[in-house]
Amino acid sequence: MELRHLKTFQVVAEQLNLTKAAEQLGYSQPGITLQIKALEKELGRTLFARVGRQTYLTSAGKLLKTHVDRVFGVMHELEDDFKKLDQPFGPLVISGAEFYFSLHAYDLKELHEKLSRCAAEPDLG
Repeated sequence: MELRHLKTFQVVAEQLNLTKAAEQLGYSQPGITLQIKALEKELGRTLFARVGRQTYLTSAGKLLKTHVDRVFGVMHELEDDFKKLDQPFGPLVISGAEFYFSLHAYDLKELHEKLSRCAAEPDLG
């Protein structure tokens, strides 16, 4: 399964309108139709039903929508986690003699503020 097809399916399932989905994704309406047909062929299931001018999700479409939403949710979390790697984060343990900390406590506080996502924990042991 291609992620592009799954994303197209997700948008069509939310809009229940191929033209609106095509506009949102920046694709042509026939391109949307081809992607949905390719996904249906790969899965061996009909994902949408049309009654007159209305489009509905089939039971297979509803099931796929649930899973696709979870997949893209996890992908979004992954992207957010990777963005966190651009900045320092996590615990920062600084250890040293008590004398050093008494002289440089202000510097450490300033460093902690700069690295706000780090939890500075002095180890006076």
